[in-house]
Amino acid sequence: MKLVKLNDQARGLVKNGVNLVADAVKTTLGPEGRNALIDRTPMTPLVTNDGVTIAMHVEAEDEFENIGVHLMKMVAAKTNDEVGDGTTSSTVLAQAIIDEVYGKLNTDLIGKKPSIVSLKNEIEENCTKVITELKKMSTPVKTDEDMLKVAETSMENKEIAKLIVDVFKEVKADGVITIEDSFDYTTTFDIIEGAKLSRGYATPYVMNNNKRECVVEDAHILLTKEVIVNINQIKHIVEELAAKKITNLVILAKDFTPEILNIMIVNKVNSAFQFLPIKNNSFREEELEDLASITGATLFDNQKKVADCILQDLGKAKKVISKMNESYIIDGAGDIKAKVKELEEEKKGGSVYKKDKIQARIANLTGGVAIIKVGATTEVEREYLKHKIEDAVNALRAAMNEGIVPGGGTTLKKISEKLPDNILTNPLKAPYNQIQENAGGKLTIKPNVIDPTKVVRVSLENACSVAKTLITTETTIAIKKEDDKDKK
Repeated sequence: MKLVKLNDQARGLVKNGVNLVADAVKTTLGPEGRNALIDRTPMTPLVTNDGVTIAMHVEAEDEFENIGVHLMKMVAAKTNDEVGDGTTSSTVLAQAIIDEVYGKLNTDLIGKKPSIVSLKNEIEENCTKVITELKKMSTPVKTDEDMLKVAETSMENKEIAKLIVDVFKEVKADGVITIEDSFDYTTTFDIIEGAKLSRGYATPYVMNNNKRECVVEDAHILLTKEVIVNINQIKHIVEELAAKKITNLVILAKDFTPEILNIMIVNKVNSAFQFLPIKNNSFREEELEDLASITGATLFDNQKKVADCILQDLGKAKKVISKMNESYIIDGAGDIKAKVKELEEEKKGGSVYKKDKIQARIANLTGGVAIIKVGATTEVEREYLKHKIEDAVNALRAAMNEGIVPGGGTTLKKISEKLPDNILTNPLKAPYNQIQENAGGKLTIKPNVIDPTKVVRVSLENACSVAKTLITTETTIAIKKEDDKDKK
């Protein structure tokens, strides 16, 4: 059964859901922010101050309020997908902008409410102006000290922040960094062989963790230039894997039909077998050859069909991680050294252009993957540290891409005071005000507290986006929840 609410009643209930998420998340903001304790029965409770993690566990009892909850989850998730940090600030900004807009919608001006279109346009125009000012204030990350400031602002632990900086010095800004549990009490890192791919999963319905990833351990990898059209192409190899109690298959193919993707999704729900489909249609021929070298897979093409694949043709990797826009192959079973030796020979006597192209391939093959192994005395503490380290890694990566600005909410506050009064003037102060409130109103933001420009930008853009969505909403339709007596 579907329920319908209209106009102010609809917006009011949705806003209650917005507030439910924002109020749960915003107490974690800043150095004096608190933690959330999340029940995960039968697993150990989770202690975290990670905004997107908290948001994803919030649910409202009312159907219409729950729509507002899911809109805020979307804000946090989109910010997390784009930069991996700033999810709490994005949530705080979204609530503040929505408060400002609803205040204007509920105010009669000479008997007439403001135009919804004009409010939407005002948000768009001023968001652009704020970002322009933000870029003017941004400075590039130049020194190890700059890197340490970024990592420490997110991490709030100088020793681990230094370790994160050391990791980046090994793998650079676009390098692959993963975070795992340590069997020790200390946090360390290793560099192993691996590769980063410029494509993510072909469907989000294969995700298998709350980080919006699909992670496959001890992965078996099928590499082909073909389109996977129907299950008969791969049925035989899946059956062989299952017979050996192997429960995963990563497929890098030119494309997948909707029918085969649906079969993979249904299979994930109904059995323990995990498919991970990744499109390789944008990869060049040499990239596919290098993937074969990294994983030890046979590359199938128009001459050698997937239908002829046997177990020995599959590549292997210790782990494959796939996100929305990128994937990582970690510790592949192929002979990378032999491939590098072959490329070094090929490079001799070639043109400058050819040498540069080959050198880029060698760099990708030998670049390595950093694994940060997180140690702690208890599982609860280790999970908490993993979230903090992930935020710090993502913040530093963003800072190295677009630079840094003064942190603690001060940058947006300064911009709000610089620009003429507008619909974003008060909301821009919300992160700074919340940090002060969490600290009892007496916190001095030190010069070494800095934020990545990209994190601030993306947080604001996504907050403005959801506010514009709510402004134009006059009708809200929700699916009625079944209560216990309805189910009997």
